[in-house]
Amino acid sequence: MLSRYFGEEVCGVVAYSLGRGLGECFYKLAVKQGVKDLKAANAFLAWAMKRLRLAKDAAIFVMKSRDDLSFEVLVRIASSGRSERSDIFFYILRGIIFQFYSLFTLGAIRISSLNRSNSLKSCYEYIVKISKDREVMPLDE
Repeated sequence: MLSRYFGEEVCGVVAYSLGRGLGECFYKLAVKQGVKDLKAANAFLAWAMKRLRLAKDAAIFVMKSRDDLSFEVLVRIASSGRSERSDIFFYILRGIIFQFYSLFTLGAIRISSLNRSNSLKSCYEYIVKISKDREVMPLDE
């Protein structure tokens, strides 16, 4: 709807920014809940996205990277339904994932994403590449 007036690019940037704000809120809530390691952080993020109905289903896996300098977190999300606005969810979810893991790992990360949606369902995949030299612990606030 808004993309008709502002264009797809502007709406994507706004949705990504909104997602980064939500990702920061998720991180702060995770710290309050006492999340200390990557496994607990992954479970918390999947739970939070399902709880807010941003995802119908979410699965998060840690994988070894091809190089020994980093590891990867694979995030697969099935959205609630397929519609015109589902592309906005793609950018919102990317922003959430980027900000959450950036704050959790205390450093820069790289994220790549695939929109695996079709006419029947919305499905997104995000791969978060985290350097092994980074400490994967939340900040003490």
